[in-house]
Amino acid sequence: MPQNGKQIEKQANLSAHVDCLNFRIDDVTFSDLAEFLDIPESFFLGQLDNLIGYQFYDQSFTFSDLKVYTGVFVDEEDNEHTSIYAWFSGHACTYLEQVEFVRLGIKTWSEFLKQLKVKFGHKIDFRRIDLNIDDQVSEGQAYFKPFDLLKFVESDRFSYCNSTSYSVQGTDKSGMTLYLGAKTSSKQIRIYDKKAERLAKLEEDGELLEAWTRTEIQFLREAANAVIEEYINNDITLLDLIKGYLKCNVHFYSSENWKNEDTPKEFRPWTRFLGKSAPFTIHIERRDTPLNQKFEWLDNGGALAITKAYKLLDDNNLLPKDLSSRMKQGLDDTIRYKGYPIDLSKKLVAYLIENNRFDLIDDVISNTYDPFKNEKKRLKQLAEDKRIEKASKYLEEI
Repeated sequence: MPQNGKQIEKQANLSAHVDCLNFRIDDVTFSDLAEFLDIPESFFLGQLDNLIGYQFYDQSFTFSDLKVYTGVFVDEEDNEHTSIYAWFSGHACTYLEQVEFVRLGIKTWSEFLKQLKVKFGHKIDFRRIDLNIDDQVSEGQAYFKPFDLLKFVESDRFSYCNSTSYSVQGTDKSGMTLYLGAKTSSKQIRIYDKKAERLAKLEEDGELLEAWTRTEIQFLREAANAVIEEYINNDITLLDLIKGYLKCNVHFYSSENWKNEDTPKEFRPWTRFLGKSAPFTIHIERRDTPLNQKFEWLDNGGALAITKAYKLLDDNNLLPKDLSSRMKQGLDDTIRYKGYPIDLSKKLVAYLIENNRFDLIDDVISNTYDPFKNEKKRLKQLAEDKRIEKASKYLEEI
């Protein structure tokens, strides 16, 4: 078969899916979402339930893996608001696509997401969406396996959004997962051997395929909203959306000297996998969280309750044995040796300056975690400049 024919045949093995979808909508009720989905409320099983990280969600409703948390929260002005949090797993997304989309005449995920946006407008906040490409081959080989890409990653011949952070789980024989990007990243990529995973779970479809590689991107928070906007505002398939993002942001280089080359060559199976898709990236405006909102999160996010539980066990010598050595030191010592991240430190210093508590600033700066020391120096100089400025203003007034 001609090379072009083989490429067309291999591309036909690729399929794209939404594997997880989470979103929050304030000032609506569970009934509003059930009506949108056109699923009777009576089909859902309700129970008392909590969503980790959101203490005010105290009930959930579940139907065929579609799970919706409900609750009421109080804003800064003591006004009550209803809120729902939809948690659609991979199975739930498959059910939506294969059953509900067909029943409602919805042809694509783009159409469904666009209808969600039209119905709930600015109230909807997408918190997570996982997008994947399956390369399922009944005869022959997939474009690549995680182990093929690991060789590039370990020899510093890859980049993902200018990052070279990665981690690996498993082996080539038992089933490997390659993670690109930090664990805390809002755009982490997972590339894993789906066939090996299925065989480990003794699922029959794993035996029917010669190879099955899954490439998945987990978009969180602002990244989730940004990629969904890109999807619904452009005439593009889900497959080309994922390929376009990967083509722009993920590179595996053939040469060890790629950093010094103007146009370094890339791993050919990777470029063939991405095909003729149009590259794009997403731009995220980082939201600045005021200091008071960070403190409110302690309560709303449940951190105070966890701290209270920790103190109870600590006071009675019942801390779990598998805690890290630092966490075993007790609450007071753990807090004492915990450094402030630089962003939090900046907000603390600004707040102390505003309240004329310059005497506390040195303590904040000395307890700031800043591996390169540059920000601490700038912060200290800023505080000193503001102190002199305020002192001069006070002298002028008297």
